[in-house]
Amino acid sequence: MSASKPDLVFESFEQLENYLHQLQRQGYRQTGDWNLAQSVLHLNDWITFPIDGYPRLPLWQRFPLWTYKLTTGRRQLRKILRSGIPPGIPTLASTTYTTGHLDEEEAVDLYLASIDRFRCHNQNYHASPVFGHMTPQEMRQLQLTHAAHHLSLLIPRA
Repeated sequence: MSASKPDLVFESFEQLENYLHQLQRQGYRQTGDWNLAQSVLHLNDWITFPIDGYPRLPLWQRFPLWTYKLTTGRRQLRKILRSGIPPGIPTLASTTYTTGHLDEEEAVDLYLASIDRFRCHNQNYHASPVFGHMTPQEMRQLQLTHAAHHLSLLIPRA
């Protein structure tokens, strides 16, 4: 990990929400490719997929993911939950956003509403196309780990 990227860990959604408000209040230094709006729009998609269902992928993407899920998916999930998400993992193009899609306040508000929806969800989650079925605790931890992965690239200004 580079010296400019802190070891950001969220133990709760409250900590995540506080960090988002800190970034909004203080401003931030962007050390990656995405600004706050782009990051939270991406995170918003991935926090709603377990509730609403994951996008249907083309066949050429489904088979490799299915194979990965059956062979190493659970082991990789445990590693991610223990050590964080390594840089450079590809994501769905539909979950990446250009600048100007929504302003930061609108994007953060949308994500905060989705976090509340996720917290209130009391049914089973849709199975991940990469990791399969997850417990509510695993899904919660994965969401917090994913948020830390992206938001660690936005350093609050002093």
